Amino acid sequence: MSNEQTTPEESSGPGRPKSKLRREEKANPNEYKTMLLEPYMHRDLKKVSALLGKNMREFLEQVFYSNEEVVRTLDKIKKLEED
Repeated sequence: MSNEQTTPEESSGPGRPKSKLRREEKANPNEYKTMLLEPYMHRDLKKVSALLGKNMREFLEQVFYSNEEVVRTLDKIKKLEED
């Protein structure tokens, strides 16, 4: 359709004009998930976090910040930023 090629200034109709970038985001809203996690990792993460009664974000935060190596690295980064 020619409607997809219209620029924001040419858009007509109710609501705000949609930019080309926004249309691309809508075309694949879950793209960020595939960039961060492989499908099998996302599936397993979803199952484990559900069984533990947490959402995926809470679960990832807990696992990430409880890792001693991560904590040491974050401390090093903080010290470097302070200098």
